[in-house]
Amino acid sequence: MKKLRIFGPMIENKKYIHWMALLGLVVIIGLQGVWLYNSFNVLKRELIKTYNEIFEQSTLEEATTHFKELPKGTRFLGAPRTGKKETFPEATYLFQSLSKYDININLNNLDSIYKAALAKHHIETDFYFLMNKTEKKQRWNVIETKIIPLRIDESQSVQAILLNPYRIIFSRMGLLLAATAVMMLFVIFCIVWQVKILRRMSRVLRIREDFSYAMVHDLKTPLSSIIMTLRPLHEGRLDDKPALRDRYFQIARDEADHLLALTNKILTISKLENHKMHMSPEPLSLQPLLDALAERLAPKCPKPLRITADLRVPTLLADPEYWPEVMQNLVDNAIKYTRPDADAVEIHVSTRPASRHETELRVRDNGRGISRRHLRSIFNKYERASDESNAPAQGFGLGLNFVHQVVEAHGGRIRAESEEGRWTEFIILMKNEEFS
Repeated sequence: MKKLRIFGPMIENKKYIHWMALLGLVVIIGLQGVWLYNSFNVLKRELIKTYNEIFEQSTLEEATTHFKELPKGTRFLGAPRTGKKETFPEATYLFQSLSKYDININLNNLDSIYKAALAKHHIETDFYFLMNKTEKKQRWNVIETKIIPLRIDESQSVQAILLNPYRIIFSRMGLLLAATAVMMLFVIFCIVWQVKILRRMSRVLRIREDFSYAMVHDLKTPLSSIIMTLRPLHEGRLDDKPALRDRYFQIARDEADHLLALTNKILTISKLENHKMHMSPEPLSLQPLLDALAERLAPKCPKPLRITADLRVPTLLADPEYWPEVMQNLVDNAIKYTRPDADAVEIHVSTRPASRHETELRVRDNGRGISRRHLRSIFNKYERASDESNAPAQGFGLGLNFVHQVVEAHGGRIRAESEEGRWTEFIILMKNEEFS
């Protein structure tokens, strides 16, 4: 409770929640982008290193293929043995020696050797060779190997230019990219879900405030009535007026019964939610129940109350303690949300066999109706059914939740259909007696 008070203003500020969620998403995407960029560069450096090593080895192999063209006993210039890192690759010294016999590099042969060497490393890409490169401008869409001099004075050189290198990099990053995409979708889902939870918490806070206000108001009204009726009775001012005295006693008792029914409903919902209450169903005749409801609720109805019935199944397997209250809640809901232009509150109750296992009970009224948006949530706790007009919602939002809880406790199902401005119908499926 304390946490809700602390974070209440934050939760209620929807714009703040949305901006925080958006900022968090941008930060996560940014960090993920940096990670992918670094992974890309690592793979790119490793690939360039592999290209260079293969190209240097292929150039050396191409040079050795010319040995058969030389006379026997030909001596080659070798790399100086200084113990230090060589300035030129070994192929440079071989081609320097071959140049004395007018033998130059064969690019076609080098092409075959280099392609075969790349294939051994599972690299398939297009490339071409560049001789005696002079410009140092780097191009983003190719990878250039290091330049291998063919002369010690670097007057001749060769370099491999590999095309479409990023296709290979991305193919090697395929699993990483797929995992990243899945992770990002999961993160986005979690953030969206978190925003929905926060918005739901905001709505719950608002509903709780409305509920507390409505509860205090509805408790205050009968308590005030009880106090106002008991005061003259206590002072003896109605001792000589027995009819009026009995009327005051009746008002006090009715208001006390109203308070008791309200508290019992709240306790029943709590027990049903915690699965601490079990139903004791038995065959229950519906017509006497409807007659009793009409007799009891007609005096409180602001318009004539007409309850009609078409009971193809006259009895229902239900708990006799809680089912009358279910029916009363549905009728009371029709009375509260009657249309202003209606001449009377008309309620039609019908039953029929839905299957060998279930009986269908329908309760239809001629009220204001419920919007399609609200139909999905009218059975939620503290949710009050209303139309899209300016008519205020009434009650605590416990009636339909109570109906839903009791129906499910019987093993049944309930849904609602409605047309705004015309009618609302509740459809209940209950188990048959023989299949209970």
